[in-house]
Amino acid sequence: MKQRRIKEEVLPYIVFSDKSLVHMCVIRPVNRNEMLSVSGVGEFKYEKYGEVFLEKVIEFNKEHGKTDDSDSLEAQRGLYLFSRSVRNSSGFK
Repeated sequence: MKQRRIKEEVLPYIVFSDKSLVHMCVIRPVNRNEMLSVSGVGEFKYEKYGEVFLEKVIEFNKEHGKTDDSDSLEAQRGLYLFSRSVRNSSGFK
């Protein structure tokens, strides 16, 4: 997986649409089933890229906590920080 990640070096919004990335930021999945519930994440994309994104979501959740209140200021801040985290790490440009 890591070799593919380094070789492909694709942008997160190329792998998943903005809609998928926003949905991922809102629900912040912690397992395969939750990741597959994200709009635009199917079996193929999960098998190819899902674990990389899931690792980053789990790492982010550990650092910033996970809240179910998507309207709270903390949740909005988390959404912003998570989207930056995904964009700036994991071998993606």
